[in-house]
Amino acid sequence: MLRIFLFFILAGLSGCDEIKAALGDTLETCSIGCSRVQDCGASPPIPDYGMGVVESTGFEGLDCAAGCADENRSKIGYSDCQLECLETADCDSIQDCWNAGSAVFAEYCASDAPQVGPSDGVDFDNGSTTGSTAVDEAVENPAVKDAVEQSGFTINFGDSPPEMDDGVFYLDWVIAEQNNSRAVGTGSPQDICLWENETDPEANWKYCQIGGLSLDLHWIGKDDLFTLVVVDDLYQGYISGRVEQGDSGTQLVDVQTLFVYLWGPDIWEKQTWSADWVDEIGQCQTRVSGFCPI
Repeated sequence: MLRIFLFFILAGLSGCDEIKAALGDTLETCSIGCSRVQDCGASPPIPDYGMGVVESTGFEGLDCAAGCADENRSKIGYSDCQLECLETADCDSIQDCWNAGSAVFAEYCASDAPQVGPSDGVDFDNGSTTGSTAVDEAVENPAVKDAVEQSGFTINFGDSPPEMDDGVFYLDWVIAEQNNSRAVGTGSPQDICLWENETDPEANWKYCQIGGLSLDLHWIGKDDLFTLVVVDDLYQGYISGRVEQGDSGTQLVDVQTLFVYLWGPDIWEKQTWSADWVDEIGQCQTRVSGFCPI
């Protein structure tokens, strides 16, 4: 009965003839998969990066139906291989249809992307292959491997990254390339805070932006080259560039970033950044947000 109900929900969500036609081959699969999501008590992802549904109905099956009926469903966790997973994976495993690092995800959405790491394969002095044991684990995620290969992104490996001043930075960023993500040209210049985190030996830098969102960062690299790495359950971020020290303070130059979203296959965006030091870190809460945990 739930399957029939969801079928009509999906049809109602498809508001124009073009979308209905495009969904004609997938409505039945959506109804089966989303009925199983409801029956198994799985929790669909709720992407909030401008790529899809951002509010939950409170019913897992209806959240799934809304996402599956979206004309951009591959951006928000409903690619063809994931729909097959939702339809056939057992209840104990169905949640991993949205976990790009899981064995279940790999079974349905496998790729043959190469390993991410230095080409010589030699460990650094701290025993890691990338410069950080946490980053070693992060780059094993198949979604990250795929995104690095597809985008041609460079991660600067090493366990001796350059010195950098903490402080408030003016960050100007724009999306230069993307796959299943936000439009090229999207950007939002703003002040951010970067400071050294002395309480965590692994996530040794912190980031905070307008609104108070704060992130732990892993700092790897060598000489003047660096990569800052953000590791989260729903996404990973890689910020690579060079540190230059000038009369006005630290500048982060030749910076590119790669954000990989982990609720589906092949969802990433590559950004260009310009980040110049503009004030002492003590001014972070005044200039950026009172919620930044300085």
